[in-house]
Amino acid sequence: MAAPGPISLLLRIADTGGGHRTTAEAVGQVLDQLYPGWFDPVLRDARNGLGSANLPRWINRRSGPAARSYWRDLR
Repeated sequence: MAAPGPISLLLRIADTGGGHRTTAEAVGQVLDQLYPGWFDPVLRDARNGLGSANLPRWINRRSGPAARSYWRDLR
């Protein structure tokens, strides 16, 4: 019987500039140091990436234009 491969570990992030990706990558590195070859971290953007739900993706695509329109109308 062959040894099982590494366990895929889903780390959901939000690429918003708050350090989510950097933190998730650091967690993956620490896991690799503590348990070499056990885990295969998979990073996914919860708001915009593959596998994210349609509603958050739809909202995210429209949030920039909506904010610009809002601030333009305040002037």
